[in-house]
Amino acid sequence: MLKRDFLAGDLRGESIANRFYSSIVVPADQSEAKTAFLLDIAAQAAWVAAVVGWVDLTSPRLAERLKFFTQFSKLRGFRHVVQAEPDERFLVRANFLRGLREPELFRFTYQLLVYRDQWKTRIRELAQSPNVCCKLSGLVTEADWHCWKYEDLVPFLAVVFEALSRHRLMFGSDWPVCLLAASYAQVVQIIEAYIDRHAPHGKIFGANALCFYGVETPAWTCN
Repeated sequence: MLKRDFLAGDLRGESIANRFYSSIVVPADQSEAKTAFLLDIAAQAAWVAAVVGWVDLTSPRLAERLKFFTQFSKLRGFRHVVQAEPDERFLVRANFLRGLREPELFRFTYQLLVYRDQWKTRIRELAQSPNVCCKLSGLVTEADWHCWKYEDLVPFLAVVFEALSRHRLMFGSDWPVCLLAASYAQVVQIIEAYIDRHAPHGKIFGANALCFYGVETPAWTCN
């Protein structure tokens, strides 16, 4: 399913079909080369509101690299797929913790993807920090790809909606990875269904993400 190129035009078609008129894009792999690739796309496509890239937080040249990236106005932060690290203690390594303090100094956000034991407890602990938000993304790709049901996902959504206010939750399509288990439209429908049944809409489908990443656009407000 994923063994082909997915480019900006493909994403644009999917997003428009699902009533999204701008996108924040993230890299498919962890490299500065992929970050540069996305920045090139963003420079040519006004509908790409922001880019989340990758930088090595453990590098002794981290500050130098962060300063370099400040020249790109659409680059709003970085992310790391911690769950892909072979070292189970990666999050508590001294060089990582030291580097984790740096992006804020350059006004960048930082995003972590991680598996956790006792995740309900950990999510509630993280929620105590007001600078922490949660992206509602990847639900179907972590479920049974062929047999998942909406009801399977509700308990996980319930935890994050309880732990964080609706102003600290944002939709993420996880496209094209979501295609392993569901279409872009199905992923949207999951979150829409939960909101319709259990919670006020808030600004989960756009404004929260734009505010978190510091994207300025006249179409949205952060109130």
